[in-house]
Amino acid sequence: MLALVLAVALTVEAAADTSVRVPGTSLRFGFTAERLHREGEFAVATSKGAAGAAAGGLTGKLRFFGVDGQATLHLDGGALTRVHLEMKDAPGQSLDYIQDQLLRSGLERRCQEFAPGRHLCDWIGPATVHLEIIGSDLTAEITRAVARVAPVPAPIHAPPADTARARMSPPAPGPAAGAGAAAAPDTIHFGSAEAAAIARPAVADSCRPARPAAARAQGVFGRVLVTVLVDTTGSVLDARVTRSVRGLDQAALECARRYRFVPLRVDGRTVRFTREIPIRFLLD
Repeated sequence: MLALVLAVALTVEAAADTSVRVPGTSLRFGFTAERLHREGEFAVATSKGAAGAAAGGLTGKLRFFGVDGQATLHLDGGALTRVHLEMKDAPGQSLDYIQDQLLRSGLERRCQEFAPGRHLCDWIGPATVHLEIIGSDLTAEITRAVARVAPVPAPIHAPPADTARARMSPPAPGPAAGAGAAAAPDTIHFGSAEAAAIARPAVADSCRPARPAAARAQGVFGRVLVTVLVDTTGSVLDARVTRSVRGLDQAALECARRYRFVPLRVDGRTVRFTREIPIRFLLD
């Protein structure tokens, strides 16, 4: 009898589609209870102490982009279909880091509300993350199916100044309905009017660019201008060439991505920013 149970369990696990990862974790949708127990220490959920717990679900600690949270894992037909995650009194830098990592993951962000201390957003891709950050508390509902987000009557984001900036970062969110004053945008674009009164963050670490062998052989040198998108920790998320020198662009991008900046704080919170940096290749 035991052999039969194990055979059925193995068959279910083999048949389950585990191609979609639960963002920010080591789990995949379709994992069986047996596989989940191998991935972490989870207990059978009860109606007490597990928000959103369902019969047959599991609860336990789960790391979400490296930050510890309390999770409820929902199973349907013996396979993981949904993850409910909560964090209480999380440090602000951890909450900023999680959002930056979601951006790095390539998920599309759509916010119903984005104001200081209150972020209600859907991150949409192969998995959908409904993320609510209220004060220092975080709640995430993660599902495999890409949810269709209902259209919002009023625009949530102001349109970007140009299409190049739009490709670099999400549009800056506008104020919440009924807010008395506009919240600072979540990304500051240095060189635009919005950043005119804001001091540019200092460079904490840079790099010394080296001319590629082909450029050295052809006597090519000069200055490449690169615009970088910097996250809330001061690390470069993305880079693009805005003034090219043939034969040097790729080396300039590789150098720019190694830059580190002092994090930028606006209106009491840390925000992302874009700025242009010169990468100089000298004769050597």
